[in-house]
Amino acid sequence: MILVFDVGNTETTIGLFDGRTLAAHWRVMTDAARTPDEIGLELSGLLRARDVALSSVTGARGSSTSTMSRAPGCRRAAVWIVASDRAARSAGSTNP
Repeated sequence: MILVFDVGNTETTIGLFDGRTLAAHWRVMTDAARTPDEIGLELSGLLRARDVALSSVTGARGSSTSTMSRAPGCRRAAVWIVASDRAARSAGSTNP
């Protein structure tokens, strides 16, 4: 599955695509001061609330109708999710 982001001035729309099918979507507040770790934790919680295994997220794409510099933070957060899940699985955690 791929996470996609549309970063606006006040709101970021997040979609989770399974192939061409939109499997889930969310709207969150845009805050350029948030770190990739903070965004990653929020995304991780959103995915878990929909019973989506972190290991099923294989990529991310971002677009912006405002300052493009905000979109890379979302992408780094998605990479954080994938890396955190791999580290947890290596350590023997059973979190989905």
